[in-house]
Amino acid sequence: MDDNSVVLEDWLPGTSNYTIRAWTLTGVAIVYTIFPNIDNSDNVLQFPAELFGKLKSLYWNYVDPGSYTSVNASPQAVRRIANTMSFKSYPITILDELKNEVLFMLYSDVYTRFIQKLGT
Repeated sequence: MDDNSVVLEDWLPGTSNYTIRAWTLTGVAIVYTIFPNIDNSDNVLQFPAELFGKLKSLYWNYVDPGSYTSVNASPQAVRRIANTMSFKSYPITILDELKNEVLFMLYSDVYTRFIQKLGT
C-alpha cells in the first residue's frame, strides 16, 4: 500500500479488505463501492447510516466554531454545513465546500511559503 491509499477499517470496522486509491475515486464512488445497495431514490446520495457517528464527530472536532481544533473555514461554509445537519440531512457532498476551502488555504498560503523558503 502506498501513501495515497485510504484504509477504510479506520472508518468502518469490517472493511479491512478495501483499500481505495484516493486520487482515483470521488467520495460518491467510494460510497457506491462499499455500499452497492445504498438508496439513492431522491437523487441526493446520503451518507450511509453506519457513518453518521463519524460525520458528527468530524463536525464537532473540525467544523464547530467552538472547537479548539476547528479549521479556519468561512462562516458561510460552517453555517451551510450546520444548517444541513440540523435538518438531519447528510448528503455525501456535505463537507466538499469545506474541503475546497482548506485545500485553497494550503495551496495559496502554506505551500507558497514552503516553496519560498526552499528558494532562500
